[in-house]
Amino acid sequence: RPTVKARASFVCPICNTTYDTNTIRKIANDVGFGQRMICVVLHNPKKTGKRYRVANVNDAKVFEDAKRALEEKVGNWMGDYPAIPDEPLPPDGTLGFRVNKYGLKTWGELFNERQLLALITFVEKVREAHRRMIEEGYEEEYVKAVVVCLSLAVDMQAAFCNTLTRWENTSGAIKHAFGRQALPMVWDFAEVNPFSESTGTLDVGFEYYLKVLQHLSNSSTSTSSNPSIITEGTATALSLSPFDAIITDPPYYDNVPYADLSDFFYVWLKRTIGDLCPELFTTPLTPKSGEIIQEPMRHNKDVEKAKKFYQDMMSKAFHEMNRVLKPNGIATIIFAHTSTTAWETLINALVEAGLVPTASWPVHTEMKARLRARESAALASSFFLTCRKREGNEEAYFKDIRKELEERIKERLEHFWSQGIKGADFFISAIGPAVEIYGKYAKVKKLSGEELKASELLEHVRRYVTEYALGRILKGIKLEHIDPVTRFYILWRWTYNGQEIEYDDARILSQAVGVELEKLWGKGNVVQKSGSKIKVLSPQDRKIEEIKDRHPMILIDALHKACLLWHAERGKELENFLSSTGYLNNPVFWETVQALSELLPSGD
Repeated sequence: RPTVKARASFVCPICNTTYDTNTIRKIANDVGFGQRMICVVLHNPKKTGKRYRVANVNDAKVFEDAKRALEEKVGNWMGDYPAIPDEPLPPDGTLGFRVNKYGLKTWGELFNERQLLALITFVEKVREAHRRMIEEGYEEEYVKAVVVCLSLAVDMQAAFCNTLTRWENTSGAIKHAFGRQALPMVWDFAEVNPFSESTGTLDVGFEYYLKVLQHLSNSSTSTSSNPSIITEGTATALSLSPFDAIITDPPYYDNVPYADLSDFFYVWLKRTIGDLCPELFTTPLTPKSGEIIQEPMRHNKDVEKAKKFYQDMMSKAFHEMNRVLKPNGIATIIFAHTSTTAWETLINALVEAGLVPTASWPVHTEMKARLRARESAALASSFFLTCRKREGNEEAYFKDIRKELEERIKERLEHFWSQGIKGADFFISAIGPAVEIYGKYAKVKKLSGEELKASELLEHVRRYVTEYALGRILKGIKLEHIDPVTRFYILWRWTYNGQEIEYDDARILSQAVGVELEKLWGKGNVVQKSGSKIKVLSPQDRKIEEIKDRHPMILIDALHKACLLWHAERGKELENFLSSTGYLNNPVFWETVQALSELLPSGD
């Protein structure tokens, strides 16, 4: 069996040849992939733990028998739609999707023959349950409710019964395909037994929904004594009003392809209850034209059109929120994105809609394990913006509100720092306080009379936060004593550590410290550019002989070379190097080293 080297690169165990990602994708599209059962996991409900054994001929025979049974079932299928979902996967390039790069074209291709046999059988049994209950005289709406619940359990089964699941060796359990809000390629998948007593089985699905129903039907719960009114519709045309409060967790720009992912479940629901709820299944796949996300694939790959669509639609939704709010009502908007462009779009939409943030705060919403203990550029927090209706259409000059804006930012940064907010979260946390001042006015102008754009406001915020963060990290070292490249390096490691991020966000960070990013990449430099991604290199990413011997030598290059000489146990050479560069007895150098050692993760 080949060894996965990195992403889709493989090493052949026989000839030791490495096949890169592009080669693997070409093979997948030209020839297709097969599959081979490797291991069988055994569990005795009367005993603790599991046993593992190598798959044998009998296991393979059972799988072949399932293939033949599937052919027979498909041949006898009587449903309104083909038994195996033949609806197309989203086009290559769609946000969050990687499976279509490997020759997979339809939703049905995400399931092997045995999994398809199980799911199609469950679909048949749900439909049969409907027929029998009607024959036995049950009330039609009751039957429909029961069958809908059964169909949801089948959908949950599909999430565990596909070729994108994985085996988690720490817990000894199968994890469903949606470990994150995307469908990446999976090379080793685990196949659940739907009738065993473990995660992902049909019984577990039924138990989950029964608990929900029991809770909702319990008269002692607040849900039943004060029932909610649930309506289906679009945020751009709200039918109910007025409201004391609106709380929304809006689409996160380009983070999640909600409708595309929902098609995974839609295709099975359509086969299970499509004839019971025809009004919900009028289209082959879920409608997507009105979905408010920034998805270039829906705009002929035009990124600018996609961004404009997102901002325009968000503005419409916020206008509706403003319209249906009571005069003293509040709207709480929850948002999370590392991209400045995403925040710029959100701010523009809010300002256009006349909603003013009056308070903002970050709330930790991600598990530390998921973020790999700050090895990720992802946010650990979601940001809550509480907004009210803007009163009047007053305008202001930026020079007149700048002091108030900076004082508000500083006040909140002091609080966030004391609360342990760090890295990317710290930068984003300053946006809310800035918009609290900026958003009070219908228009904020520069001295030239031109409007101060949200992008310019965010640049100012970024520069202010940069100076504040560097001042706290470096603990009193005067910034003018540290060269701009070293400032950029320190700020990057504090914000993103070793992660790659998009060029535009890296450029914004470099501009905040007065560095031209383009001058920092290339052989011997501290920045690495790969496509549209930027990474700042740590000492172990560099080679001693390639570090540029500039005069004067910038501090971070000297520090990296010193780290590598120390690691190579070249002590005398290290001392001579630091002496020749003037850093051996330079207190700023050692204070910077100390500051870096404190901000980086243990063991770095």
